[in-house]
Amino acid sequence: MRAGTSIAQDGRFGNKEKKLMAKMTFPPEFDTPVRMEDIKLDTITPWIANKITEILGGMEDEILVSFIVNQLEDPELDARKLQINITGFLGVRKAHQ
Repeated sequence: MRAGTSIAQDGRFGNKEKKLMAKMTFPPEFDTPVRMEDIKLDTITPWIANKITEILGGMEDEILVSFIVNQLEDPELDARKLQINITGFLGVRKAHQ
């Protein structure tokens, strides 16, 4: 038997996403649940692609668009997590647009 702590008990390996969500502020609209099964993703995907291209200054990024659409397909979608996930691609200011 080994002595010490497990990864779950070690504070250095805690849930960083949870800590980040606690530090950030989100618009009140993010608290309203959305039934994604009522949303036609094939209809809004072109809009997402155009918006991402606009935010990136005219540069198309199919990988980012696919990533966002995949996130939207998740039945347990949390808009706050989606914003945190795309912040790495877009930067803090642009992820809030």
